[in-house]
Amino acid sequence: MAKIMIESAITGNAYKDSNPNIAYSPEDIANDAIATGKAGAALIHFHVRDPDTGKWVHGIDYYSEVFKTT
Repeated sequence: MAKIMIESAITGNAYKDSNPNIAYSPEDIANDAIATGKAGAALIHFHVRDPDTGKWVHGIDYYSEVFKTT
């Protein structure tokens, strides 16, 4: 049997208006990362978002919160 690697892209490109399960807050992103890791994902791909608007942000503070929680 061939070996496979499962990647989880947890924040996707959608917003809550089209998918209410999209994580916005660093805590929710971290919780999704932990859950998908426990489910077998070997790689977690995510972008942080502004917790209030859901827009992508590039601030190190948001990424730090995700990493600290995981």
